[in-house]
Amino acid sequence: MLPIIVNAIISILALTFIRTFVSGQSLRLVTLSILWGAFSFTLALIIHDTLLTTGFSRSSIQLYSAPVLEELLKALPLFFLYRRFHDRPQLALFVGFVIGLGFAVTESTLYILANPAASWATGLVRSISIHFIHGFGTALVSFVWVRTNANLSRFAAISAAILIHAIFNALTVVLHGSFLVFVAANLGIASILLLAFLLQRYAVPSFLNFSAARRARLAELREHENRNAHRYNKVGDLLYMD
Repeated sequence: MLPIIVNAIISILALTFIRTFVSGQSLRLVTLSILWGAFSFTLALIIHDTLLTTGFSRSSIQLYSAPVLEELLKALPLFFLYRRFHDRPQLALFVGFVIGLGFAVTESTLYILANPAASWATGLVRSISIHFIHGFGTALVSFVWVRTNANLSRFAAISAAILIHAIFNALTVVLHGSFLVFVAANLGIASILLLAFLLQRYAVPSFLNFSAARRARLAELREHENRNAHRYNKVGDLLYMD
């Protein structure tokens, strides 16, 4: 039980770190994103178990089916809700990351329970590797769907997330021991740092974080100030005319 708690704490710390780059997210949005991540893992698990009964091997699922199915399931709601983030690329990145994190924490919990003898190693290594990779993959898809309407770019984003996932899974097959831990941890840390860079790069000016009504009111006040300034200029010209 303790490895599961530690695994969750590390994920919460990562989430807290990423939240420092994003404004406007609510507890409700975070909760729903985590729940979808957990639900998408459950769906993927059911489908994978079904594939096993039809003759697929675990290795083929790990290398081929899992990257495609899991990345599509995680990003599924974002394909329909991306317009809500059209002026908030940061929020799109954040939501994608939280969904991926919810998926990974649920998956890691199952792995820990299935192998108690290696629970500490499993929980710690996964919490700084595949957790961040899952989060980054979904964040990348969400970000690109918000930034562009080009189908080719969107397909490239999904393909990139699937490829990153597949490469990581392949590394877990061909690498072993401390070298696998080293590579996995570095990939995970690189993923969360790259996500932090994108969040910082696409920071939204504070006035865009207001509601639509507040933005309209701000525009109205600025227009009023411009009209007053124009009137004062006209009065000044009349006063100083020769």
